[in-house]
Amino acid sequence: MLGLSSNALERLNLKSDAEITVSVGVKKAKIKLKEFKNNQDAYSIHRTAIVKFGLMGIHQPLTFFFDEIKRELKAGPVVGVLCSRPVMMHDPEVESLFKTISKTAYETGMVCYFFTPDFVDYDNETISGFIYDSNYKKDWIIQEFPIPDVIYNQVGFITEELRPLYTKLVVDYVKRNKKVKLLNPFGLNDKLVNHNNFVKYPLIKDYLPETIGYKSADTVFYFLQKYGAAYLKPTSSSLGFGVYKISKARNGGYIVEHHVSKIEKCTQTFQHKKELLTRMHPIITAKSYLVQQPIRVIRFKNRLVAFRGHVFKNEEGRWNILIIKAKLGPEAGIITGPLWGGYRATALEILTETFGAQDAAAVIKGIEKCLFNIAGVIDDVYSGQFGELGFDIGVDVDRKIWMIEVNPKPNWNVPPGVDAEECEKNLAEHLLGYCRYLLKLTGLKWSRCSPAG
Repeated sequence: MLGLSSNALERLNLKSDAEITVSVGVKKAKIKLKEFKNNQDAYSIHRTAIVKFGLMGIHQPLTFFFDEIKRELKAGPVVGVLCSRPVMMHDPEVESLFKTISKTAYETGMVCYFFTPDFVDYDNETISGFIYDSNYKKDWIIQEFPIPDVIYNQVGFITEELRPLYTKLVVDYVKRNKKVKLLNPFGLNDKLVNHNNFVKYPLIKDYLPETIGYKSADTVFYFLQKYGAAYLKPTSSSLGFGVYKISKARNGGYIVEHHVSKIEKCTQTFQHKKELLTRMHPIITAKSYLVQQPIRVIRFKNRLVAFRGHVFKNEEGRWNILIIKAKLGPEAGIITGPLWGGYRATALEILTETFGAQDAAAVIKGIEKCLFNIAGVIDDVYSGQFGELGFDIGVDVDRKIWMIEVNPKPNWNVPPGVDAEECEKNLAEHLLGYCRYLLKLTGLKWSRCSPAG
């Protein structure tokens, strides 16, 4: 039995004693509705139904959406955040954001928990996951939940040992089970495939640096002849690992640069092609590489600057820009980002220092246009599968804007001087709103109810 207050029944256009299909996550059951007197919007679930729906231990507000056509009442909905390890929510990089997502879900009557695929019980359609108790314990607690309506994928790198578990969940279960939506699917990981897909679109072609898959040494020397330098990047990598810059030296030789650690950049000089090829051949044949046009991006205090644009779809399924921030590389470096000794700053600060206030505002608008255009193309190429993207954008000394690469699971962090709490709340609201959009709940009658008693 599901008890709803008079107010809630009226809002949902339902009547007491009606038997109706109720769904919580992937679990569904026919349940009889009962009315109880309460001046507020409230609900009460009989213990047998609590067990049936996997809601043991849940004592929080729930939003009920009523689909009059299907005659189905959905509670929540339920969102599961897929993590790479059980303790991921304690990572300083994401803990504050994950707590904000949990609190925002609670406030909006949604159930949000965090899990890894080794805790999925496919037979009973339940998951042992972590939920943040923001009211009493002020801590993460583990309990059982139904498999969620939406899985928000926050997994980047997967070890070979764990890959079968993620494959079973994301490929075997989610693709087969149409009841579960996946936000942040695995994909967009091959930089060369992305470039070859994007370059076909005139709308964004001018944003893309010339890029060719490495086939032979002739590819590198073509770029050296045309641009005087070339970047070599693994087609599938992130955070700047494995990136090399090859330049023509003034004396006719060649210079190879790459970063070894935060404090060390390796620079080698070769007089002849043969020496260069002997050095680079084992590296670029060990994995798939691409060769890319160098861009004369702006520098700030002798640090290369790139801009990260983080975009997310909203409750109407439209792209919004959450933040544009600057990523500065190490001093005299060839890549950007804090991992290699750089740091983050606000985009407006760096652009104003570089171009002045008026031109900085124009560049920001240009970056925004680039983000929306490329996100729209990705929707076209991948049939709208993605709801969150991170773009690395370059701005050269002539203020031309370049799209360097795209990341479907961008790291969440903000530069000093930015209100992190406000940004995290903004992301959480977009995430949960887009989950409702994916489930086609927008526009349905709804009532947000507190637990009775």
